[in-house]
Amino acid sequence: MGTPKAHFGLQQPTRVLVIVRGNSGYREESPPKIIEYVLSMLNIPKTKFLFLASEDWGRTIHVVFDLYHTSYDFDIAHIAHKMHVVMVSLGGKQERKWFASSSDAEMVNKRIADLHNFNGWKTRPPFFADHASGAVPIYDSPRDMEISNS
Repeated sequence: MGTPKAHFGLQQPTRVLVIVRGNSGYREESPPKIIEYVLSMLNIPKTKFLFLASEDWGRTIHVVFDLYHTSYDFDIAHIAHKMHVVMVSLGGKQERKWFASSSDAEMVNKRIADLHNFNGWKTRPPFFADHASGAVPIYDSPRDMEISNS
């Protein structure tokens, strides 16, 4: 049956995960430039967005931002919320976009909650983490003091 065509004329709160692969022309671009391109790719008119995170995993860079998330609350953002997630893959000549499965959406939403938790009460998004070459970010003052660096 194939994957259903996604309609990206979104109006509800939506989280977007952009996976920038090593062979993408956007690999060396700044996250705001990547977000601007993805908004045009999704046929979303220029709108406010909340840039949440950029993580370099070596072979890929993950950029996450929210659209239409007017109820975002920094004080409770360390608790994973159920949000719709759109995934975008930028790699060479192949660019794809799709709605995340419920398990993928849960994983993305949990990661953003974790980044809020790891970065503590003073650091606000966007969060930047470099995991390339096996680097492990250090989080000096997480919200939950029982958290170990991960």
